[in-house]
Amino acid sequence: MPPVHPFRTSLYLSLAVAILSLGVAGGDLLPEIPFVTAFGLLLLGAAYALEGRWQLSLRDANLVGLCLGALLGLWGIFQVVRPPTGLPEMLPWPASALPYLAPVLMILIPAKLLRPKHVGDYWAMQGLGLMAMALACAMASDGLFILLFALYAAVFVWSLESFHVYRELGPELAAGTALAGGRWRDARPAVRWALLTGAVAVPLFWATPRSSGKWELGINDRGRLTGMTDGPVDLNTTGEVTVNREKAFEFYAEDKEGRPVTDLPPDLRFRTAFLQTYDGGRWGRNQFGAIALADWAISPPAEQVADFRQRLPDFGPGTVYLSFSLEHRLARIPPLADPVAWRPGDWPPAVSQFEHRQDRFWRSWVIRHDGTADGALFIDTMHPRYVQAWVLPTDPGRSQAMRVEGTVGPVLTQPSRGLPKLKGFTDDLVKRLVAGGALPQAVLDDLDLTRDRLPKYHEAIARALEHHLAASGEYTYTLDLTRQDKGIDPAEDFLLNTKAGHCQRFATALVLMLRTQGIPSQMVLGYRGCEGRGDGWYDVREDQAHAWVEVLIPAPADQLPAPAPPRKIPSPPVGRLPGGLTPEPAVPAPWQPMRWITLDPTPGGDLADAAGGPSLFGQARQRWGAITKALLLAYNRESREQAAAAVEEWVTEENGGVYLALGVAALA
Repeated sequence: MPPVHPFRTSLYLSLAVAILSLGVAGGDLLPEIPFVTAFGLLLLGAAYALEGRWQLSLRDANLVGLCLGALLGLWGIFQVVRPPTGLPEMLPWPASALPYLAPVLMILIPAKLLRPKHVGDYWAMQGLGLMAMALACAMASDGLFILLFALYAAVFVWSLESFHVYRELGPELAAGTALAGGRWRDARPAVRWALLTGAVAVPLFWATPRSSGKWELGINDRGRLTGMTDGPVDLNTTGEVTVNREKAFEFYAEDKEGRPVTDLPPDLRFRTAFLQTYDGGRWGRNQFGAIALADWAISPPAEQVADFRQRLPDFGPGTVYLSFSLEHRLARIPPLADPVAWRPGDWPPAVSQFEHRQDRFWRSWVIRHDGTADGALFIDTMHPRYVQAWVLPTDPGRSQAMRVEGTVGPVLTQPSRGLPKLKGFTDDLVKRLVAGGALPQAVLDDLDLTRDRLPKYHEAIARALEHHLAASGEYTYTLDLTRQDKGIDPAEDFLLNTKAGHCQRFATALVLMLRTQGIPSQMVLGYRGCEGRGDGWYDVREDQAHAWVEVLIPAPADQLPAPAPPRKIPSPPVGRLPGGLTPEPAVPAPWQPMRWITLDPTPGGDLADAAGGPSLFGQARQRWGAITKALLLAYNRESREQAAAAVEEWVTEENGGVYLALGVAALA
């Protein structure tokens, strides 16, 4: 077989894999990329079929290139006038500009092959292929890309070997000299060299991971794993969310006498954050809540205690102490069993363990002005630890009644910007629910001065809208996130068009619908469910991460906790005495009894039920995707630190050093 044949085969195959890799990596970013990929592969196939048989003259090749350039120019104009793709919302600048380079490279590669070629042109072809693969690496989020990358590495080495033989012989001898090995000559050695190079490169990559940057397009921005992240909730993202069964955290449950508690509810919720501010498809984390309570807990004293029970409230015989052990990635959003129980005038419900030299002691958390618990963790340890005092509520869907000062902040009640169709959609839905008997007629007739629904109907409306999203059959749960109209807000696109999504889409839709009716609400992130080991220890996994809704409704005054001292309102000074300023007497602030209720609009109520049981092929694909993302596509400095900590724990605490020594001895 003349050397020209393996050279052409390897060259065109490497370029085809590069184009296909671009299509796989960027197919979910621009809707036209799959079509451009198919067109580029067809052009490449035509060029391969005509190679050595017929070629365009330089003039004709320039005309073809001009036509292809004109097509790219028209495509560029279309990008200016087309409906928004959502890329600027999904990815930050300048990362959002990179996907537009993919179609350019896909067309440029086969266009270059249509011209008369010399040795320098073949080097240019290899350079374009490498550029395409580099761009694909920046955009990749699917485990399939790893297989294509490995294939490209082997074919690329094979192409370079064949090109070396072709260049040494020259075009005439390469076309007329027969060498042993056939068309696939040198393919096997190329695979061996690619494997050897990978065996060296991958450990170096693990040792020197990439740092996150504004050019990064991979897993951190798109294809996601189920679980909790410290970043904002962004509904502009699309693509498949892979189920992650890794353990998120563990906790130990014991009663007041120190006996293990093994019968906690399997659907127990753990809250990590509440989100109140929504804009352009993104939820921002809140530093301060939108309500203020007249109740408050005891301010933590400066002294430290060795027994956590000395700084935790006693809720009676049903008191349970939950000792949490976290990974560092959850240290900024530590979960608490929900609803969080606390009493005015008593200790906050959680304490954190700290260490100083050989001493271990506990520090109390604080109850903030909005009734949420907050505390610092000791992060200079492998697993930060804290303890929560908790009691099983009589009604798990309702928080304790509380005294809310003044009026509820507008951030909980006012509709977000950029949602022109949502108000009309929700009003029509409420009318349909009234006509169907799910709501009383008075909901439509009795309105307040701002034309919002009266507070006495807030719970009924909220539960009716929750039931519509969760059980009407009009909306379905899926981990394959898509968009239909990227020119509108993703919440409106979900409600009006796609009608399918994961728990964050359902929770967002319900919160925004409620706010159009003047009903105060917020989204809560956390976990739903726990797996008991039978000895008091429980595991919570990443596929139990969940989002739900809390609605603030009036509460009966007789259900309020024991009165706490009234909070003082600072007033301007009215006189000066030798000892300082003399203020006016402070007066109690007006308050109203209210409580949070928990609503879950996601069909099935939690991720594990809704995810269903995938086929064996689906399970294998999910597992492969999780492995490749953890070790390659999403590997970063934090991943390296977690891996090093896990290895250190295995060696020092799980007899890993003994196993290594036995393995070395066996090999010796």
